[in-house]
Amino acid sequence: MYVSRRQELFAAAGAVLMSVPYLANLVVGIPLGHRFLLFAMFFLHLILARYLLDVLDARFLDIFNSRRAIARTIVPALLALLVGWNLALLGLELTGLALRKDGTLMAVDRSARVDEQLRSVAIAVCDEDVVMATRLSGWPLPSIVGKVVAPLHPNPLIADLRARTDDVHRFFSAETNNLERVTLLEKYGARRILFLESELPALVRDDLLELASDALAKNGYVLLSLPGVRGCVP
Repeated sequence: MYVSRRQELFAAAGAVLMSVPYLANLVVGIPLGHRFLLFAMFFLHLILARYLLDVLDARFLDIFNSRRAIARTIVPALLALLVGWNLALLGLELTGLALRKDGTLMAVDRSARVDEQLRSVAIAVCDEDVVMATRLSGWPLPSIVGKVVAPLHPNPLIADLRARTDDVHRFFSAETNNLERVTLLEKYGARRILFLESELPALVRDDLLELASDALAKNGYVLLSLPGVRGCVP
């Protein structure tokens, strides 16, 4: 199978260039930078297809004596590594575990969907509501109803995302008093507060309850409504 040198360089250069944003994302946090790995995989597939066609064309004779012996050794090794890694992740998922970013394992309860659990308290949120939510509890909320001050995942369309994330962190911090929390709520026009009961210390939960006129707690989620907030208009 004849493949020109230019085509080989094109595939290699494409894989390298698409890997740059992905690797940079690991250091500086580029919004959606992790998705460039998919683009790099396209070029890596071209290289893999080139390798397989070359092997088939050679009819498996004198493979390791050719000038591409190193490539023919590395490519299968990398392929075996990728397959082994994905099988390991699949094994973790089947046993109810997941891998954190720091390399540690955590148990995952897949008995109920997150959106179904959240919907039990989201029924009290109106479409126009802005919710001051912890990033973990609030990330699926906009797909159901309302808006959150700061989403969990990077969004390049939110210009002040870093400031919003910092404000959410400060709002739920034990070092913040309720006067400061009220200022943050007014800054974003937030009418409700949402968090997971398990992610906040009892002291912070008690302080937040003092701000609310109504509380709804189900499936580990706690939704607080501020004084003067009315129900949704049908």
